Amino acid sequence: MELLTGFGKITLRKSHPLAVSPSGFGISAYVQFQMCRPGSRLVFAEAEEELQTLCHIPCNAKQIERICHHYGGSMDSVDWHKICEKSQLKMPFKCESKQENPGSPLYAMMDGSMILTREKEQKYKELKLFRSFYAENRIEGISKQRNMIA
Repeated sequence: MELLTGFGKITLRKSHPLAVSPSGFGISAYVQFQMCRPGSRLVFAEAEEELQTLCHIPCNAKQIERICHHYGGSMDSVDWHKICEKSQLKMPFKCESKQENPGSPLYAMMDGSMILTREKEQKYKELKLFRSFYAENRIEGISKQRNMIA
């Protein structure tokens, strides 16, 4: 079995303990972590360039996208309230929404949109957005299939 590692591709017997890669990807846990870091901050094509330039990890943008979507999808199962209660970290931004009812669910939404740049070679880049709000700030019934965040 071939496994992509921080040292390049290595060949292992299937019975070797390192041959088991997380989530079924033929990529070591270390390299998956290295792919997620720039993949969550940059456009996938730029993340590919960063990994190849800085870490000498041969990968492509589609691999980074698959890894990021896989781990991003698993974030739904995390109990964020419990993590925040145990954490001593302070948020680096002010939250405009105030929680009136303790224990009210907190929603976090992320999305990206492609924008055309004004560079010499016009090309598209991804703009990433984030929004959070408490369940009590959600107003239902604006119209038949539409709600609103206060």
